Amino acid sequence: MTQAELARAMNQARRDYEASKLVNFEVVVIAALVGLATQSWVGFLVTLFGLFALLRVPYLGGAVAVVLSVMWGVFGWHVGAWFHSGIGPQVALAIVGFLIGFGAHRGYRDFWR
Repeated sequence: MTQAELARAMNQARRDYEASKLVNFEVVVIAALVGLATQSWVGFLVTLFGLFALLRVPYLGGAVAVVLSVMWGVFGWHVGAWFHSGIGPQVALAIVGFLIGFGAHRGYRDFWR
């Protein structure tokens, strides 16, 4: 392995680690919201451990990552609706939200591979 390949691998590992922090935060927030909605610690814990387990399964994890990325896109759509009445910013922010979410989830999955 050359020095350039090693440097690229180290940079990729650093980016994947940073992405894993975002996904971990996202899973904890989703679990907290489910726990609050159900008013149950069991709902919180099942959601927390369930999402972490599902993200680690090869094919199910990809599906969960896409669903969570779509949720980021929906969030981007709503942010665009809050600040502008036109459809252009909503679509743009939805696409940006989806791409950021998908990139973070892909990095998370690469980090644990």
